[in-house]
Amino acid sequence: MKNAIILTVIALTIITYACKPTNESEDRGMKNNKTKVASLKEKYPALSEMLDIKLKEAEKLYEEAGKISNEEEKIKKKKEANDIFNTPFMRDLSAIEPKMEDLEDAVKDMIKKKYEKSDLKKVEKARDDSYDLISEIKQILTKGGSEDELKEILRKKTTELISMKGKVGRITKEALK
Repeated sequence: MKNAIILTVIALTIITYACKPTNESEDRGMKNNKTKVASLKEKYPALSEMLDIKLKEAEKLYEEAGKISNEEEKIKKKKEANDIFNTPFMRDLSAIEPKMEDLEDAVKDMIKKKYEKSDLKKVEKARDDSYDLISEIKQILTKGGSEDELKEILRKKTTELISMKGKVGRITKEALK
């Protein structure tokens, strides 16, 4: 029992220190965030201005961090800069393209299968609904808007993509063997 407690304390100590932000991890985070922003701006030019504002805000905080001599405070400021990109909106924006691709792949798999004649309308409807949803999302992202406007829309559309992929998957399982 005593050994188990000691091992638990050691494990928790290691986990705590392993997960603690460092200068290096925050530097990598900023580099990754800049790459992510560049990619998102390329995919969604209508969002460039909003993404540039976020990037400038983060870079300003990051510059301020460079002027801090206290290592812990410097890391805290760098983390604050990186956290600008760690919002539900940014996560949803980054994840929406792969989710659309996943749905497109699922639809392609679904339409390759053979079905009972009675199931064909269901397959066609799922295909059409999927492509309509993807088209609607692309149109929203092409139009752009403020983060506040897009935040709820992206959350809702992400949920719809997941739901639609599930529906397509269930239909695909009903295919003839």
